[in-house]
Amino acid sequence: NKPPQEQHQNSTNTTSTTTTTGKDRVTRNKKNSVVQRILQEKKQARQLASIIVSADEEDDEPGNAAIADAELEQIVVNEDDQSFYPKQHRRWRYNFSSSSSETATTTAASSLCWQGYSSLTERQRLLVEVKLAPRINPILWSRWPNSVVDKFTPEDEALPIV
Repeated sequence: NKPPQEQHQNSTNTTSTTTTTGKDRVTRNKKNSVVQRILQEKKQARQLASIIVSADEEDDEPGNAAIADAELEQIVVNEDDQSFYPKQHRRWRYNFSSSSSETATTTAASSLCWQGYSSLTERQRLLVEVKLAPRINPILWSRWPNSVVDKFTPEDEALPIV
């Protein structure tokens, strides 16, 4: 039914299609291998970045080192601040002396270097919080590390029964 020229064109198209299909398969395989290699490289880069970030976070966090009792004992609180601002340890001034607290309190106040809470390093703030913060904080810190508890008692309500 078809003239011989059309049959010849169809057979030529068919062979060229199979040849193109073979080339397509090779090209697809190459593309897939390149894509897989790129994905693996990105995955490795992400893993390396997360390792580096976690190592940096470990170095920066003040709570990583264990807190020794000697560190807590060396904290000296300004007695005047304690009397002027009772139960407000963030408004007090501190001295981190190397001697015991009894010796430091008997020393003249002028010879001590007092630092406000806002001037302390992160480690010193952590030490102050551990020593002077309300006793509920260590319980909360076990679940939410380094969280800040500003208002422990509800303003208009009674304490919740737990």
